[in-house]
Parts: sequence; structure tokens; C-alpha cells
Amino acid sequence: MTSWVLIPYYIGLKPFINSVVNQIMVDLRRIRRLGVKKIVVTGLGPLGCLPIFTAPFSFKQCNQTINSFVQFHNFLLKQAVDKLNKQITKQQHYSSSSSSSKIFILDVYDAFLSIIQGRGSGRVGLLKFKTPLKPCCFGVSSEFECGSVDEQGNKKFVLCNDPKSAFFWDSVHPTQTGWAHAFSSFTSFL
Repeated sequence: MTSWVLIPYYIGLKPFINSVVNQIMVDLRRIRRLGVKKIVVTGLGPLGCLPIFTAPFSFKQCNQTINSFVQFHNFLLKQAVDKLNKQITKQQHYSSSSSSSKIFILDVYDAFLSIIQGRGSGRVGLLKFKTPLKPCCFGVSSEFECGSVDEQGNKKFVLCNDPKSAFFWDSVHPTQTGWAHAFSSFTSFL
């Protein structure tokens, strides 16, 4: 049996991204048929900026190849959601229902990238991160990750002194402070 993780390597990334977006659209239609009127779907964040991908660049720059595939995904998602919203509007025009229905996209990509690039979140009291691509918790070498221990139970990871000063907690997860910055970017949307 083929692992779903290997599918992009067998069919190629762009066809895989197309199939993911198509499945999202199938799922959004199903959710609408259940009676949900307002739906928010998140676009992908800048995955090429995750510490797991910035480590080879000493946590100094994002992997633009990965981010280009993320941008392709988000572009297709926006096109598909726009098309579905037009269909919904047309259906509502011809139905007697007065309740409106819409699907929104939460732009995680731009929110995270503006924080990482130091463009700020606009919220008072939130400071810019000195090294936004460097995680607070990371392995002592490439064979270890945050939380790793050896056979004797010795820690094989390093923690930063101040987790509030880091955007990322580990190789893939933002810190609470990182999410606070992101949330402040989303408040205008909400």
C-alpha cells in the first residue's frame, strides 16, 4: 500500500496540489449541503520558512522553491473558492432564501510572511522578532529534534532563554507569541 506522503513524488507536485485543491472544493460543497452558511478555509502559510527548511540556510532565509509551490496552491484555492462563491451567489439569486452564504479564505501566508520579514503585525505591544526563522527549541545536531533524548535520557535539544522572543517553537510550530502576532493580522479579517 502506498503512503499518502509519497503520492506527490509519484504523480508530481503540481498535479498533487491540483488534486488537493479539488478535494477541498468537494469538501466545501459537502459542508454547504449540511447547511453551513459561512465557511472559512485557510490557505497554506509559507512552508518554505519553517525552520525545518531554513536550517540549511542557518535560519537566515526561506526556501523559495517550497514557497513557490505553496503560492501555487493558494492561487488555485483562491480561484476555486471565487468560482464556488459565484455559483453560490447565482443560486441564491434564483432561490427564495434570504440568508446569504459565502466561503472566505484566511490568508495565513501573508500574515506569517509579514511577521517573518519584520513588517509587523500592527498590534501595539508586540515586538518584532530578531531571528524569526530560528526556533526556540531545536536538536543539538541534525539527527535530533526538539524533545529528543538519547538512550540514557540525556537531552539532545537546546531551548532558547526566552520563548516569547521566538516566532517558532520548534521546526514547524509557531510559539504562543508567534500566534499572537498572526492573530493580530487576522483580526481585520474577523
